[in-house]
Amino acid sequence: MHDSKAGSLAQLTEANTREALRALRFAKPLAGSPLIHLAQVDAALAAEGLDDTPELRAWLLHRIVHTLSVTALARSRGLETLARDALTPEAFLAEMVADFRADAVDREAWSVLCLRHVAEARVANAELADRLGVTTRTVIRRLGRGYALLTDRLREQERAALRELAAAEGQAPRAATSAGPP
Repeated sequence: MHDSKAGSLAQLTEANTREALRALRFAKPLAGSPLIHLAQVDAALAAEGLDDTPELRAWLLHRIVHTLSVTALARSRGLETLARDALTPEAFLAEMVADFRADAVDREAWSVLCLRHVAEARVANAELADRLGVTTRTVIRRLGRGYALLTDRLREQERAALRELAAAEGQAPRAATSAGPP
């Protein structure tokens, strides 16, 4: 396995996930982010026959994160997918009330994460808390939980991508089976 890929699971931390999402949200460069070098980004580049550039890596990382987040939120709502118009900030905010009434912490977490990084609504935490009937601290905790959930999903996909890479190279997937950071 490539030495650069063997440490990819160690680089998948909540802090790196949070920083990458913020950079993507505010159109900041991701060249310094270890997440653009994940095996799953490599696999997406190869699968689509794209050139290996920092811009395409950032775009693919954004697509991976977007797909994982939206799919997880849809499933937490008992749906297969979310309609595109459900992702507008206004529609999304309306659905969040139902998410928070469902009394399911992970659903609330995916909802807040998607609001910030998919629907890209510019709503202050205090205003959002008022709309949802919760405290600002709860909104912040749910966003933190969302980063943790997304990091876990990225780790799962990274393990799979590392196994596929190892199989393609004829090597044992030793790094793909490591637990990674807690």
